[in-house]
Amino acid sequence: MITLLAPMLLAAASAQAAQGGEPVQTVDPCEIEGMCRTITQFSFETPDGEVVEVDADITLPFLSQGNVMITPGEAITIELVEVEGLLVPFLISTGAASRDGSLAENQISFSLSAVERGQIMLTVLSKYPAALDYAALKVAIGAGPERTSVCTLLPGVAVFEQWQEPIYQMALWGFRKTDDHGCKIIDPEAEPSQTA
Repeated sequence: MITLLAPMLLAAASAQAAQGGEPVQTVDPCEIEGMCRTITQFSFETPDGEVVEVDADITLPFLSQGNVMITPGEAITIELVEVEGLLVPFLISTGAASRDGSLAENQISFSLSAVERGQIMLTVLSKYPAALDYAALKVAIGAGPERTSVCTLLPGVAVFEQWQEPIYQMALWGFRKTDDHGCKIIDPEAEPSQTA
C-alpha cells in the first residue's frame, strides 16, 4: 500500500489562492455539515488493468478559500458570485445531485472520473453567462502538486480534459471572465486583467 500526503495539496492550493487575491477563509469548512468528506482509500486501474489501492484516511473540504477540491469519482456543482470584483465559488451540490445535468445560471459542474486504464478525465459544464478561465493544480501518485492546463469554459458547452496519470486530487480556483479562448496554464499571481 502507498500512503498519501493529501494535506500537501490543500496547503499548496490555499497558499496560491491567497496570493491570487481570493478571500481568506476564517471558519473551518468541515464544521458545516456536508462541506467535507472523509476518504479512506483511492483505487486506481493501471494501463495494464491492475487495480492499485492507496490508503488515504483524510478529510477534505469540497470548497476551501476559493479552491474547489475534487478527487476521482466525485462530482461537484458550484455557483460563482461576484464579490468585490472577484468571482467567488459557493458549493451548491455534490455527488448524484451534481451529475443530473440541471444547472442554473452562474453554476458550473465538475466531474472527475475514476482512474481507468491509467487515464482520468475531468468533465466541466458551465452555465455562467460569459467565457471563463481558471487555474488548476493536480496531484498524482509519485508526484507532488503540479500546475496543469485547463480549457476556457463557454456557456452551455461541455469541456473534457484527460490525463494519463494516477491523479488523486485536483484544486480549481481563480475563476475569471475572459475574451481569450483556448487551453492554457493560468498564472495564479496574475491579476484577472492580465489573463484576459
